[in-house]
Amino acid sequence: MNAETNTISCGGKNSDAFSASDQILCETGLDIKIASTFELKTQKIAELRKLWIQGVERDTNAVGWLPTSVFDSRAQTGEVTACYRNEDLVGWLVRGESRARKVMKIYQIWVRPDARIIEHGKALVRNLSKKTSESRCHMMEAWVAEDLAANLFWKAIGFQRTVWRWGRGQSLRKIFRWVKMAEDLAEVSAILPPTFPANSNYCGEFFSLENYVHK
Repeated sequence: MNAETNTISCGGKNSDAFSASDQILCETGLDIKIASTFELKTQKIAELRKLWIQGVERDTNAVGWLPTSVFDSRAQTGEVTACYRNEDLVGWLVRGESRARKVMKIYQIWVRPDARIIEHGKALVRNLSKKTSESRCHMMEAWVAEDLAANLFWKAIGFQRTVWRWGRGQSLRKIFRWVKMAEDLAEVSAILPPTFPANSNYCGEFFSLENYVHK
């Protein structure tokens, strides 16, 4: 797989600083890779689309409902990235750039329930941080419903909670805004508190429909 890779490698050859959790992955033989839809073959994109549909249907309360046309349009522009563990597709991220505000918006991020360790979500965000710098955006942004465990994920990887707004729909709830400024993006790859539970469900999924309609 030819990926715009964000690979956790071992043997001291990776330029990224090792975190304690990265070292654990190396010791257990896990190989995490990130690839955008620009880098995937047709069959791989079809598999990713199927997993995206499954994720949205399973965790609508967390990631929000979006029509498949959103996935298709974002996939065509390379704004959907896949996360692979030992060549097994385990998660995805959908993003979009607000050129007027120079903000990289994270619409959805989701990891398979059987693969929910913090490293998968972290690898997707680490890859996006590079895209943010390349796009000359000054921050990454995610809106997260207050009742989601994903708030712990964003805090754990160095995002800051700023403001909140009321969500839409029948079940009103607060939606928190999490941001990471451009000057802090390089730290994403290294931040992971050693006390953060490695077997937790804090994979980084969040309510995204509000984020998508508020561009």
